[in-house]
Amino acid sequence: MRCIRLINIEKIVSLKNLPRTGWLLEGVPQAFAENVAEHTFEVMIISYLISRELTERGVSIDLGKIMIMSLFHDAEEALTGDIIRRVKDRISEINDLKIEMLRELGFEKEIDLLRE
Repeated sequence: MRCIRLINIEKIVSLKNLPRTGWLLEGVPQAFAENVAEHTFEVMIISYLISRELTERGVSIDLGKIMIMSLFHDAEEALTGDIIRRVKDRISEINDLKIEMLRELGFEKEIDLLRE
């Protein structure tokens, strides 16, 4: 019998309640700030639209790969919180931290795509 890997859905769902820090730093009240889940949804839509346009122009696109990368690009923030880009760019071990957090969330199989 095959074991189903455990995904920490409760933590992933918390992204709906995690405001993006950049908005808060700009003075946007938490109740109106975009949350990480909204951001992820918008990234996925934009990624899909760009992929569709490129495909129509004859570019070979792996849409599944792009959608998975878009879906998980900030998933680790369910454990770390939203770390702004200026800080992420200065943390040399940020990729190692992201990988560790994805493992903790149960997304081992998605790590290689995110490394790419």
